[in-house]
Amino acid sequence: MAVFRVIHEAGKYQDEATRDTVLQYIGQPQKIQHGLVGGLAVNFETAALEINRLARCFGQNHGIRLRHWIISLYPNELKLPEIEAFARQACAFYAGKYQIVYAVHEDVPHPHIHFVMNYISYLDGSRYRGDKQDYWAYIKEFGDVTLVKGFCAILAADILR
Repeated sequence: MAVFRVIHEAGKYQDEATRDTVLQYIGQPQKIQHGLVGGLAVNFETAALEINRLARCFGQNHGIRLRHWIISLYPNELKLPEIEAFARQACAFYAGKYQIVYAVHEDVPHPHIHFVMNYISYLDGSRYRGDKQDYWAYIKEFGDVTLVKGFCAILAADILR
């Protein structure tokens, strides 16, 4: 069973260092023991630099700067190559418009995937709107992807701190 959670709180992810901080966190070597990381429309290793440059180019280096969510799996639910393939599929929904990276964390018994998406579109510099319609469209896509993989997905309440 997969659990989907968006990480957010009022005022979070708005400071200048946010992109660097979150990307450094998800890329910690002790968490990504097998190096299962990647990016769509961005290189994982240089993501903070690329995302910051894009935002500056479009004059959008203010306000909320990224979207961060996690998909958690039960222990041994999928093998590591399957988890990485699943992560890439889960990114694909947004990759046609936004830079997005993922990192598979293996430092706890239940593997989980962190996703970080630039709030600024690389196509036209528009900001991610993050409305309910988009949220539920992603949930539907996420559900379809998990069904294809042969396991069940549940939606956890968003984490509000």
